[in-house]
Amino acid sequence: MDPRKNKPIHFRCPKCGADFEFNGGKIAREKEELGQAIHVLNAKMTAFKQEHDTKNPYYAKLKRQKAELEARSAVVKSQYKLAAEQGEVQKLQIFVDLVKSEIGKEKTVKLLKEAEDSMCYRNYDMAKQKYNTFNNL
Repeated sequence: MDPRKNKPIHFRCPKCGADFEFNGGKIAREKEELGQAIHVLNAKMTAFKQEHDTKNPYYAKLKRQKAELEARSAVVKSQYKLAAEQGEVQKLQIFVDLVKSEIGKEKTVKLLKEAEDSMCYRNYDMAKQKYNTFNNL
């Protein structure tokens, strides 16, 4: 396997032995580094704009670099959000497995079904609501 290849890092819980297959730390560091790079570019652009015209090719180069960094930052932020969601899903799955081992599969399935029925959010339910202004004005 190529050591330069970006591969997932597997974390193992020391208590229960569960595997986590996400790397939120690396993504968080990259997100922070991109934010700092954008901040530095903003400072450079501000200093350059005070001394020179904004039609200068160097200023256009800085703007392109900033746009590229912002696009990369948006991708990294979505990856960060996805990694956090994956962590929550895995945490929930570990909880469900622990509950199954304690109270049994049938009762766990019944409780999950009750929870889904009581907390279910449906778009078509919200579409049926009649909205009005404060005090029916």
